[in-house]
Amino acid sequence: MTGGADPSAALPAHGLPRFAFVGRDRQIHLARVDGTGRRQLTFPQVPGPLSSWGGMIGEDSCAWPTLSPDGRWLACFRSPGQGEGPSELSASVLEVDGLEERELMRLDEGAPLYARFSPDGRAVALLTQREDQLELWVGRTDQVGGCSLLDEGPPLFFSWMPDNSRLVLHAGGPSGGRLVIRDALGSAEDVALPGSPGTFCAPMALGDRVVVAFSQGAGASVLCAMDADGAEPVHLVELAGLVAFLPSPDGSSIVYGQASADRGPYQGLFQVAVAGGQPPVKVVDDDCVAFFWLPDGSGLIWASGDAERRCLWWKRQRFGQPEIEVLCAFRPTRAMMFHLHFFEQFAQSHPLVSGDGRWLIYATWPGAPDGPWSGRESARIEVLDLHQAEARPQPLVSGDYATFAPQAGG
Repeated sequence: MTGGADPSAALPAHGLPRFAFVGRDRQIHLARVDGTGRRQLTFPQVPGPLSSWGGMIGEDSCAWPTLSPDGRWLACFRSPGQGEGPSELSASVLEVDGLEERELMRLDEGAPLYARFSPDGRAVALLTQREDQLELWVGRTDQVGGCSLLDEGPPLFFSWMPDNSRLVLHAGGPSGGRLVIRDALGSAEDVALPGSPGTFCAPMALGDRVVVAFSQGAGASVLCAMDADGAEPVHLVELAGLVAFLPSPDGSSIVYGQASADRGPYQGLFQVAVAGGQPPVKVVDDDCVAFFWLPDGSGLIWASGDAERRCLWWKRQRFGQPEIEVLCAFRPTRAMMFHLHFFEQFAQSHPLVSGDGRWLIYATWPGAPDGPWSGRESARIEVLDLHQAEARPQPLVSGDYATFAPQAGG
């Protein structure tokens, strides 16, 4: 499905970034941000009726496409159908511009949640759910099978260290939980970080340092930056309720939000230097459902709720500019809402803004917010040109989820 004006604005096609998306046929596809160069990367293992795109719709489906930082590989999960065919959840990596596909693992039961490549793209961490238990598996892209179980939750959040072998892990809650740096691909001993984890807060690796949230009891957390061996912790700020934070692209600061314990919106966004010694500064005076850095670190994009119109709004603020820019409204798909709910984990591996900072991509139901929605239309992928003043969203393809490749080294 296409519509509207060409968002590329006469740019050469080869200069446009590509994105991966889950199509209406529940398979993974690749396309450029002007809708050209579309390729199907996964195919159903159980034949079904012919889709409107000319492919076969099977009873199985693929989810959570994840591109490697260099754009060479794509990881995804495949969930089985009810008919004949594979009976287990599986995870695979595919060569984006080649023919190679390698199955990393199969599980006899469970649900796919999240995958993330190591910074060099040679390993993949896979998060799955089995009943109430979360499981983190790690495998190599140059091997078929051989994934190893690394840890169990819930909750369970993680971030790759820049050495491409270790992960910083938050597993379990404030009582009995752990914050550790674990060698996922070798045999080095764990480095236990000095404290219990705060509630539902993804740790972040910033070069040779990490930023984590330690529990202070009674629902309070303190954000700390420290060396990768747990030494020289620097207390950045103490907070109550639910906390989420994201590091700046250069790793010199973090932006954080604080919400009440009933999971309301984050009430404003604050920036604090990782080196410590300075008080936080409020940089966004708005309620946020989820927030992201612009790739060049010049500002932030976030989603705000609109209960009256039953939609969300994309907004942007550049540092040093007093005005909040209202970009567009959207009605997120179920997969899009899951991404926004756990945005600090997805921001590391499933960016919605292209690496050049120009394009915002997202999945939405049509009709937001200017007209009624019948519920019969297909969800679609839309793109917004952030470099154009008063740009309007452009629908590209039918689908319920999309992502760019993360920046190399990010």
